[in-house]
Amino acid sequence: MFLPISYRGVNQIGAGGSLRCSRLDMFLSSTIGAHMRAIQITAIGLMTCSLWAQDTAEDLLSKAIQHPNDERIIGEATAKFLKSTDPKEVISGLRRLFNVAKAKSSRQDLAVRLMILGQRDEVYFNELAKYALDAVKTTAPLQGFYDAEGNSIKIRGYYPEDFRKWCENYHMQVDDCLRTVASFPIDLGLLVSVKDKRAIPLLREALSAENQATVQVAIEGLALLDDTSSIPAIENAISRFRPKQQPLIASVLAKFDDPRVGPILDKFVKDPKWRQELDDSIRKRHAQAGKQ
Repeated sequence: MFLPISYRGVNQIGAGGSLRCSRLDMFLSSTIGAHMRAIQITAIGLMTCSLWAQDTAEDLLSKAIQHPNDERIIGEATAKFLKSTDPKEVISGLRRLFNVAKAKSSRQDLAVRLMILGQRDEVYFNELAKYALDAVKTTAPLQGFYDAEGNSIKIRGYYPEDFRKWCENYHMQVDDCLRTVASFPIDLGLLVSVKDKRAIPLLREALSAENQATVQVAIEGLALLDDTSSIPAIENAISRFRPKQQPLIASVLAKFDDPRVGPILDKFVKDPKWRQELDDSIRKRHAQAGKQ
């Protein structure tokens, strides 16, 4: 699955004895090439200790109504509803939580879960799309320094002047600004995770983004939705980046099933071992598909 969602129980032993906590980990994972060039970004991480272990899902829903911005309560209520063996109860509970929740991450989480559970309502799609659109439309400059080849030049504590000015224009400190920029590909990835063809126009537009990770997520999303007509635009998008950045972006094309992919990979991925591994990954995927 593009966006695996899991709950893991964590036991913490302290002075107070055993404290059982529930952790929601949502990871956007894009495996690019068998060289293990992977992007793995924590999309949403909520640590919610079981302060409400004795509360029912309905109890927690009542608390959520009183505290709609409390991500801990929303996360715990979500976990409680998901434990139900009645699918209708699960969906009803998550729908009601979505209507209550105010925090961005809570609403995104609930929208993803509901869509994966088959609730393809426009309201859930739009919730994810509006943040993905911010990622596509952003005018944020690059926050780092690069040479002509695309190698990152790390200068501790210094950021490009145009990036600092962009932060100032939005009345943000640099640290907050960096977190905002880092969230852009995550927001786009959450939209990709629900595998909805309504996202195709937005994903095509994302190919013009300056953020390399955003472009990679867009390509993977278009591959996931089998939008082969976007391949020429993807090739043009890759050409905009510096030489050292191009192979990593291009390697995502291996997720497409289209004969035009091979020549594009040849053009941008010059490492023969990596190039061979991409072909191997394509063959392996085809073999697995043939067994199903």
